[in-house]
Amino acid sequence: KSLMEFTLYIRLTWVFLLAILTGDAVNAQVYINEFLASNATVTRDPDFDEYADWIELYNAGSSSVNLNGYCLTDDLSEPDKWCITQDLVIAAKGYALIWTDGKNTGLHAGFKISQLGEEIGLFSPALVLLDSVSFSTQAIDISTGRSPDGSGNWMLFTTPTPGSSNSTTAYKGMVYHVPEFSVTGGLYKTSQ
Repeated sequence: KSLMEFTLYIRLTWVFLLAILTGDAVNAQVYINEFLASNATVTRDPDFDEYADWIELYNAGSSSVNLNGYCLTDDLSEPDKWCITQDLVIAAKGYALIWTDGKNTGLHAGFKISQLGEEIGLFSPALVLLDSVSFSTQAIDISTGRSPDGSGNWMLFTTPTPGSSNSTTAYKGMVYHVPEFSVTGGLYKTSQ
């Protein structure tokens, strides 16, 4: 009898491990795809009617994924800072938008992302790090996202695309033009 119990234990252990490994493989297809850390005029949050910062998740896989139990954080040492506590199915090649306004209700994270820069992490329900991004100071109404969706290529978007493909014009970085004057200021009797 003990040999049968041991064999059953081994089989159940393998089934459990296979379920975990399969789940992590499915989880690995979800990415942080775009975020806006300084939303002044881009998209209004329909729940609270305000311009809140947001994080967009993208499912690069070929099947849908329920994000219930997934966690987002702005501190990688605290992986479960905010977890999705409701069914949120993201279709294959689909998007989900999480508001980072500190409201801690529904799809509103219990933290805010900082315009001054920080890190964002996405964790599986087992608190395995699936994706992360660190960023520096962000410009108002310019998002940072992957181009193309789900790739490792981070770009800036002057036309953010929350909840849809990052298909607008993408830029590698910010260029701040400083005007240079060819003559010094003053009053002149002739045209300059």
